[in-house]
Order: sequence, then structure tokens, then C-alpha cells
Amino acid sequence: MFFVLDKNRGIGYAGFSMGSLSEGIISPYDRIMSGLNQCMKECGLNLEILVCPFEYNKLSEKYRYFSDKFCTGAIVFSVSETDLDELLLQNFEIPVVLFNRLNNKYQYF
Repeated sequence: MFFVLDKNRGIGYAGFSMGSLSEGIISPYDRIMSGLNQCMKECGLNLEILVCPFEYNKLSEKYRYFSDKFCTGAIVFSVSETDLDELLLQNFEIPVVLFNRLNNKYQYF
């Protein structure tokens, strides 16, 4: 799960990007981070990306981070059916985008 943080808001945070796990192997996260970095550069955005891992079927344990006091948006990956069902019942203060999960509530790609 990635959280997008606006540097201009003056919020305390930690941000980093992930590199390839092995030489010559490009993970899906590498492609996504590369795309996000390119988009931010082209759009002149001053953002940080925070990676927040969660256990399968336990996304709800991270809901405390889905707050405008913590970040300006979330991109969520690898959700189970249980995670998705619970996520669809929530009303967060920030925009949420689901990766590779069609639904009627949140944006997806």
C-alpha cells in the first residue's frame, strides 16, 4: 500500500521508493514507482511516497493511516476479498485508489 504525502502541508512523514529485488528483475512495484515519479516530475508535484505493508486479510489494521492528518491519498495493492468487502464499508477522509480491483466506490487502475 502506498500513501501519497504532500510535502507542502508540513506533516511529519517518512518516504522512500523501492528498487528492484534482484538485478535484471523488475517488480510491479518498480514499474508503479517509476510511473508515479515520472508523473510527479511532469506535473511539478512535490510529493513523497510512503510504503505501508499489511498482512493479507488484515488491511483494516492499517485504517488509522487513511486520514488527512497522515497523508493526502492512498493507493492500495493486493487486497483479498475480505479486505475489499471491509474497505467498501469505510468512509475515509482521503481519496483511495485500488490497484487491479474493480468496485463501485473507489477509483481503480
